[in-house]
Amino acid sequence: MPMMERMSLQDQIALPAKSTIIVGVHGNGLTHQLWMPPSDRSTVIENFDPPSYALDYEMLARNMGHKHYAVQNNSLLTFSKGETHEGVHHTEGFHGNEIPVHGPAVAQAIRQRLTERIP
Repeated sequence: MPMMERMSLQDQIALPAKSTIIVGVHGNGLTHQLWMPPSDRSTVIENFDPPSYALDYEMLARNMGHKHYAVQNNSLLTFSKGETHEGVHHTEGFHGNEIPVHGPAVAQAIRQRLTERIP
């Protein structure tokens, strides 16, 4: 997994520019989606400390033309165009270093996005 804070600015722009899916913990690193080209498959998968939620990077993803998934351990939330999560919820561990993520659930979402039929 790339550690963007250890990369040059040029590399921080180049990597998402050739990416289709970005996965990360809620935080400023998800602004790198600005450099990811929009496509029918472009996706941002944002990990939260359950049951936390914040709209920041969901709104950015929508405006950039990317599908957004919020991951709360083994639960994935996504919303159709015109719908959104009700409000913001920060848990004590919202900005913590131990965010539980169920890898198989995230892997399934990635597989689905890369193989689903696009109309």
